[in-house]
Amino acid sequence: MIGLHHSITYVKTFADRLRYVREKRRMTQAELARACGISQGAIANYEAQTRSTPRAIFTLANVLKVNAQWLYDGSGPIEPQPAPISQTVYQLKEHGRQTTVGLWPFESLSPNQWWQLSKKEQQLIEAVVASLIKNLR
Repeated sequence: MIGLHHSITYVKTFADRLRYVREKRRMTQAELARACGISQGAIANYEAQTRSTPRAIFTLANVLKVNAQWLYDGSGPIEPQPAPISQTVYQLKEHGRQTTVGLWPFESLSPNQWWQLSKKEQQLIEAVVASLIKNLR
């Protein structure tokens, strides 16, 4: 991880923080834009303060590997904090294939409940979750 310093005095605005971290990560505006799925012009406008804080703040923070709150308003730690995750472990064993093991992402839905749904029901839920995520960005 490239060292970032929280007490930097010249990163008082969102534009300053965005430019500071982008340069520390040795990324061009175009590279950051591609990684975030937005235009290079948008990045340039954020850094020039001609465009307000982006709706894609979480995407920018994730790509730049910084805390979204710090990027947004300068408060909190620069480094991202690990998100709490469910500790439920699931195993998926298919005939003739290696067992897949992972952490289950839902707290109120068990793996057993998910696998009891029909394929059509699973696809519907996946589409709803994807839509929600898209609308949150």
